[in-house]
Amino acid sequence: MSRRPKKKEPMPVSDGRKAILPHPLLQSVIFSVARRGYGGEGLASMIIERRNAWGDSISISSPRPLLARPDMGVFLAVTALVQKNGFEPLVGQESEKYSGKIWSRIPLSELYDLTGMRRSRSREALFESLEALGGTSIVVRYADRKRHGGAAGVALSSFWDFKLIPRRGRGGSVINFFPADFLIPRKYYLWADAGICNSLRQDTARAIFWALLCREHFAGTIAEWQQLVGGGDSNPWRWRDKRFLPALEELATKGYKIQDKDGIYVISRPKKEALGGS
Repeated sequence: MSRRPKKKEPMPVSDGRKAILPHPLLQSVIFSVARRGYGGEGLASMIIERRNAWGDSISISSPRPLLARPDMGVFLAVTALVQKNGFEPLVGQESEKYSGKIWSRIPLSELYDLTGMRRSRSREALFESLEALGGTSIVVRYADRKRHGGAAGVALSSFWDFKLIPRRGRGGSVINFFPADFLIPRKYYLWADAGICNSLRQDTARAIFWALLCREHFAGTIAEWQQLVGGGDSNPWRWRDKRFLPALEELATKGYKIQDKDGIYVISRPKKEALGGS
């Protein structure tokens, strides 16, 4: 008796807000809330070494430090829009054969709308962020290979190349993106809501948003929260009053549940249908 073949599950599709991404990326502290040294003028590249809550080692190579604002929001917005608009094989100009790479085209207006970056004031900042993110690569070395099917780690190559195509008229300008293949959504990926991220005005609120993408909640002291999100203040109580507590107030308006149990702060993200999930 032959078995009926399993029905092939369709790949996930972004709705234009969901950025569908691999677990190792979302489990890593990539975006900094500390703005000291921002800019990196004259640097061809820099490497930052970090460790996540699971003990994995993360090596981030980028033209400059990546920030919670605007880089996190720009990264998630580009990912969501590229995944919504779809991918095409990139054909070589001379041979007209598939080059092994892919490309995607998104309207510039959609990127402005999702990031919330005003066209006149933020154009330069947006394109500077696109350049910095495009030149970023990440290597994750797993502390426990058993949790990852025996794999030693994962390398996520340069996020993307891009080219602006200026256009007049109703459609307006578009951007051609040539993304790394890890941006192609897969059914075992997690997702993050780029709209929620870009609506958060505080760096620390965005850092907490990112930290909870791979967990439903986290309970910790001020020092533990500061370590989890990469808070840069040497005085934890000053960080609590000026950064952490205002961030919790903002997150509460987005549906996050917050409890203070004798100095242990328990923060739970909204249900995955509203924020992120597999």
